[in-house]
Amino acid sequence: MPDPRRHRLKTLLGIAASVAIAGLALYVLWRTFQQISFADVLANIRAVPRERLLLAAGCAVLAFATLAAYEVVVVRYVKHCIGRAKPVITALIAFPLGHALGQAVLSGSAVRYRMYSPAGFSATEVGATVLLCGLPYVLAFGLLFDLALVLASEQLAPLFRMQAWGVREPKAGDRIEVIGYIAPKIGGGRLLRVEYLFADGKVYGLRSSPAG
Repeated sequence: MPDPRRHRLKTLLGIAASVAIAGLALYVLWRTFQQISFADVLANIRAVPRERLLLAAGCAVLAFATLAAYEVVVVRYVKHCIGRAKPVITALIAFPLGHALGQAVLSGSAVRYRMYSPAGFSATEVGATVLLCGLPYVLAFGLLFDLALVLASEQLAPLFRMQAWGVREPKAGDRIEVIGYIAPKIGGGRLLRVEYLFADGKVYGLRSSPAG
């Protein structure tokens, strides 16, 4: 038989956590609004073409709809089906609140625990839901980084200069030998990928890190 005192204590702690999160969110918003001039905001909005504003609003609606749909899928995976309304409402609260506070995992975890506990979620199931809901951000960042390496290799080249391996900058007339391969380059042309560089009587394994 469940202990009524323990159940009451958990309820009170959940309410206190919700009030604390709401208070922190209001404080952060108040501090943020202190640094914003609404006259400047309205002036900037009026300066933007109406078509762009409508496009931005449509993208925002699509983004929140995608987050809500993903939350429904995650909840179904973790706890089977508990309906669509609760996951949608939870997503529309947890994601904006997490981005406003700047601690999306912490605040999102508290909101989801408060929302899903009455539906029978355990702490482990809430943690799994939080992890799966945050996973797309990590994967998206990795995807963007991979695309940047492929599509903007010239702009990122200074980050991978040969000086990192202690290679002297070659001059006109210097003899340099390399072992590598030629790969097709997006947008046309070819790109030489150097695996080993032979210069000044030394061998540099560019395929490894400088400390390797």
